[in-house]
Amino acid sequence: MQIAPNRLTQLLLLAVTVLIYSVLGMTIGNSLFVSYVGAEHLPPAFLLISASCSSSKVFLTQGGHRFETSA
Repeated sequence: MQIAPNRLTQLLLLAVTVLIYSVLGMTIGNSLFVSYVGAEHLPPAFLLISASCSSSKVFLTQGGHRFETSA
């Protein structure tokens, strides 16, 4: 099965549009939540997710240099 170049372009544009829509939707939703409700009422889950992502990022960036493969 071969996809025509025009169909492939449409499919790629659709994928990019959906990706941009979801990223913008989450960003706008979170900022509206903070602006209307306030930072003092943020759910503890957001704070836990933030803390775990930050700590894992530091761990992976620092530990990643130890496990570099030589090709």
